[in-house]
Amino acid sequence: EDTLKEAFQNGKVKGELRSYYFQEDYDTTGRSSNLHFGGFLNYETANFYGLTAGATFQVSSVGDISGDKTIFASDEDASGSVMSESFLTYTRANTSIKAGRQFIGTPLLAGSGSRMVRQAFQGVTVVNNDIPDTKVIAAYVNRFQKRTNGAGNPGEFTRSFNTNSSSDAITLEDGAYSVYAENKSITNLTAHLQYLNAVDFFKSYYADATYNVGTKANVTVTGQYIG
Repeated sequence: EDTLKEAFQNGKVKGELRSYYFQEDYDTTGRSSNLHFGGFLNYETANFYGLTAGATFQVSSVGDISGDKTIFASDEDASGSVMSESFLTYTRANTSIKAGRQFIGTPLLAGSGSRMVRQAFQGVTVVNNDIPDTKVIAAYVNRFQKRTNGAGNPGEFTRSFNTNSSSDAITLEDGAYSVYAENKSITNLTAHLQYLNAVDFFKSYYADATYNVGTKANVTVTGQYIG
């Protein structure tokens, strides 16, 4: 667009209404169920000399919890709203740079959307497509938004959090770095590689390859490694 006014006027809005019902059974506490409602609203401007801006608000409202209410405290019990995305993107040629709050979806660095509030990150991502049949993503994040804050509200962006598999807190004082690549240069073969370094806590490696045999049965063979 030629003017900022046109960029905002020609921006796009999208949203979604959701309703989730979860039921879980435990030997010690019995059956617990949770019904809640919500959704999201997203707006992104049109392109203004390579620049776009966007924001996403998520809303969650718990309708009813029966049984042990603490069961859902960390992932579903959230009533309120949160601005999960607030970003500025600059694109030139085959490279895009996005800075701010944003959703990220790669094998080792990703926010789950399987509950009402999708997890998000704060940081910078760079996407490049200069190499033929290859996409490269470099990312740095220093804050993470959980699904809830553990006290009945949507999660806030914080440097310190617990993983789903550990009670030990991870603190992103120096952030986390990642490089990810997707390659499709070989016919019928798609490969992904990724390296993640959560400074002072852990390093992780990922690789997979999927080959489509190309027969009428549409058979694929896949191998995966996570270290």
